[in-house]
Amino acid sequence: MGILACFGVVTPFPFYYWLWNHPQTWVNLCGKGRDPCKIMAMVSHFLKLVQFLSLFSVSTFSWPPPLYFWPLFLLGQFLNLRVYQLLGESGTYYGVRFGKNIPWVTEFPFGTVKDPQYVRKKQFRFLFRTEQCHTDMSIQEPVSLYCSGVL
Repeated sequence: MGILACFGVVTPFPFYYWLWNHPQTWVNLCGKGRDPCKIMAMVSHFLKLVQFLSLFSVSTFSWPPPLYFWPLFLLGQFLNLRVYQLLGESGTYYGVRFGKNIPWVTEFPFGTVKDPQYVRKKQFRFLFRTEQCHTDMSIQEPVSLYCSGVL
């Protein structure tokens, strides 16, 4: 089960790498008249679901969470919503790479926090930790629950 979970966790990264380095191939694959950002968003949401389910299958959770969980969780959600509100779907999902004109944003949180979408990812890596991941080879290793974009 652990090997499948590891595969599920890393699945999005080759996809994002390929899109970043070969954006025109993705635009061509999407077809004329279809928005490559919208299709990327749908595929990305599916891959995040696969990531979440993969990690959930090997995770243990404790309830109630530590006191620091709620303020960091709410701050992360706020940053996520604000970034998406400012950038929109095209700005969030590689619109610049697909040839769209995305205006430069300096409003909060961009003028205050450097790369706020990545600050949120780091918060989730800190907040959600699994105790151990058992692989098919009986090797135990700690795994971070990488929930960015899922919660």
